[in-house]
Amino acid sequence: MARQLCWRQSHVIKQADGALLWQLLHARLAGSEPYRASCIAIGSSGGVLDIAEFPSCPAPPLSHTQPVSALSPAHPRPASSQQTAMGTKIIDKLNEKIAKGESFFSFEYFPPKTDEGVANLKERQMRMAALGPTFCDITWGAGGSTADVTLDVARSMQQEVGMETMMHLTCTNMPVEKLNEALHKAKESGIRNILALRGDPPKGQDHFEQVEGGFACALDLVKYIRAEHGDFFGIGVSGYPEAHPDVIVDDAEEMRRNYWSDIDYLKQKVNAGADFVVTQLFYDVDRYLQFVKDCRSRGIACPILPGVMPVMTYGGFKRMTSFCKTAVPQHIADTLEAIKGSEEAVKAYGISLGTMMCQRLLAGGAPGIHMYTLNLERSAVAILENVGLITKAGAKQPAADGQQAANGSAA
Repeated sequence: MARQLCWRQSHVIKQADGALLWQLLHARLAGSEPYRASCIAIGSSGGVLDIAEFPSCPAPPLSHTQPVSALSPAHPRPASSQQTAMGTKIIDKLNEKIAKGESFFSFEYFPPKTDEGVANLKERQMRMAALGPTFCDITWGAGGSTADVTLDVARSMQQEVGMETMMHLTCTNMPVEKLNEALHKAKESGIRNILALRGDPPKGQDHFEQVEGGFACALDLVKYIRAEHGDFFGIGVSGYPEAHPDVIVDDAEEMRRNYWSDIDYLKQKVNAGADFVVTQLFYDVDRYLQFVKDCRSRGIACPILPGVMPVMTYGGFKRMTSFCKTAVPQHIADTLEAIKGSEEAVKAYGISLGTMMCQRLLAGGAPGIHMYTLNLERSAVAILENVGLITKAGAKQPAADGQQAANGSAA
């Protein structure tokens, strides 16, 4: 039986990417038996395509199909269809999910340091996009050190991988001219979502310093984006269930004042135009649940997404929680201390802990789960499978994280 190219609404290719689509078709057709051209579909409204081989697959409606020849370089599309496909504001997707009572999930990545790492990350993103995240985001890099890579990866995520992408943007080492350039490049790439952050201090510095001609805080950045770009961008901001690390202190009374001051500052960001909140990582679920209640008491009504970072290695966990001044419940610290000598035991415990946390978060009213993947998929996918946000039968088995790292994916 002749194989077919079957139209599926899962991930990979945007309508605008005719050249890339043709390259894939050419590669798959070379040396193989005939494919039925009628099974090659183009979304009529900028939808996405997945090109896959199946022994049997029903053809899509004829109104959504074109012959292979229509996609070849010799038959270019009309100029209007070659425009960059614009994304959708994430807040619209979140509100739709929340209105329907549907839980959701999202993934965060960071920009790799090498070309090999970028290529490997893209392969992983293609697999993870098929799982159906509501959106994915890419960090700006410590101290603004990876701005160019972030822009390139963000464009690839939006236009080639087919992920609804949110690009981080920070104030670190970013005068207004550079911020404006980054926003225009994001718009040119069809990216409509920005996570506006102050950013961490540059490497080698202990404290954040406002760069000449730049902004001092995320609030200024939110105001600037709204003033310059109106309602084009959806804007996310960070929230801190334990308060921002810069204001975490030992004195209980001062800490209480700092915590509430931080929530009041979050309200200013929302009032200035932020659409939703993504929290800093935490390991005490009660702190997130209380944080949401406290935010609501201050009039913050937008979605507040819990950021969950699976424990993958003992050393990585210790470094991250120390850097972020994250409170670690004693039973978690004791368990990890007892098994720190076994990488597999730590990873398995991280999946178990992450599963229990996400179950409690969803049961406690969290609208969805934002997974800090650290550019790895095994733990994040396993947790989402365990809580039922991903169907196990529909998920491809990811490579072991150790092999992923060896391939340069987290470089």
